[in-house]
Amino acid sequence: MFYIEDYNLHWRQGFRYNFPLKRKVFSVLKGQIDSRFITILYGQRRTGKTTLFKQLIDFLIESGVRRYDIFYYSFDEGSGSIREVIREYEGRAGNPLMEGHKYIFLDEVQKLENWSSDVKYFYDFYPGLKIFLSGSSSLFIRKGTRESLAGRCVEIKLGTLEFDEFLMFRGLNDLLEETGYHGEALKFEFEKFLKRPYVEIVNSAEEEIGSYVSSLLDKVIYIDIPEIFPVDEPPLLARLMAIISSRPGIYLEIQEIAKELGRSRVTISNYLSYLRESLLIHKVYSYSSNLLTSEKKKKRFYPTSTAFCYRYAPGSIELGALVETSFVLQLDARFFYRDSLQREVDIISEQLIPVEIKYRSTIFPKDFRGILAFMRKNDIDRGVLITQDIERTEVIQNKRIYLMPAWKFALRGEEFLREIKSSGQ
Repeated sequence: MFYIEDYNLHWRQGFRYNFPLKRKVFSVLKGQIDSRFITILYGQRRTGKTTLFKQLIDFLIESGVRRYDIFYYSFDEGSGSIREVIREYEGRAGNPLMEGHKYIFLDEVQKLENWSSDVKYFYDFYPGLKIFLSGSSSLFIRKGTRESLAGRCVEIKLGTLEFDEFLMFRGLNDLLEETGYHGEALKFEFEKFLKRPYVEIVNSAEEEIGSYVSSLLDKVIYIDIPEIFPVDEPPLLARLMAIISSRPGIYLEIQEIAKELGRSRVTISNYLSYLRESLLIHKVYSYSSNLLTSEKKKKRFYPTSTAFCYRYAPGSIELGALVETSFVLQLDARFFYRDSLQREVDIISEQLIPVEIKYRSTIFPKDFRGILAFMRKNDIDRGVLITQDIERTEVIQNKRIYLMPAWKFALRGEEFLREIKSSGQ
């Protein structure tokens, strides 16, 4: 018995899950409905994967799909294998899989052994099925897609809220109209957003944020990760998480941290990998045109949510560190820059544009040192410096540097980087 009716309330006539506000990725998922490929949505807990699936179910029903032709099940709470629950659905609903088109939504599949083999079986033998999967571990998703589902799936990553989504869930879409008139309000909301990048806490008081984030992290660190990875010391995971979250962007030398914590280098390396694969931390490499050189240099580590910083060091984290973390995550940054003279740039974008964060209302000549050093070395003529509220363009040594307020970059940073890249060609 898998109590599948409890997971499929939409089988009831007239029922709607009714989540009206949709994250931007909803349109991407909706575009997958008619695709034969398996669609895999992965991201950390509480980013809204289940809600998105239920919004898709509502959309399918509104589009005329029969209620019993849609099946949802979560392995986060439910038992059984994929084959068992789908066969249970087939029998309980009196709905043979071979008849017509059906939509299967399976949540948190990484908790199952051999999940990818079961999914492959249904994909190969039942062409009328459209399968959506979700998971909270990038390693097991990638491992499954490589081993069994190669060429059969599309992966979509879901992060924490973006700033414009935060405004939508706060009921403040009007601020996005004529943003030039709302600069102060947008700056105020952006700073609130840094501590509240989850739908459930967009309107929460500060004293509620810590307990919310603690419950999220405790579930992942003490339950999820040990279920999937060979972890003997969950408190060590928590300790590493605290170190990275209280000092976002920290340069970590594994041998040094191993010595400090009294553990082997292999243990620390493995535990960092588990945190990363569980989508709790993000690693950034030192930029070099030689990838092997990048791999050998020290890496920087960030938490995958600015709220984690607030959880571990609520009174000591500088706002600038939260802003830097937010943009590293927004741009899914892979590289930073640091030369032998310790001149640094926080982010090297995929367009090879340096992005430095100086979250202040006053900018000094020394603040351009890292950007200019990178631009000269790599023959780049455009860069970006993110400020608290300054917006202007500086031309220094024939290099054009765009100063932009953080709230504005949060709203259109990727688009702006593409624009200045194309304008420089």
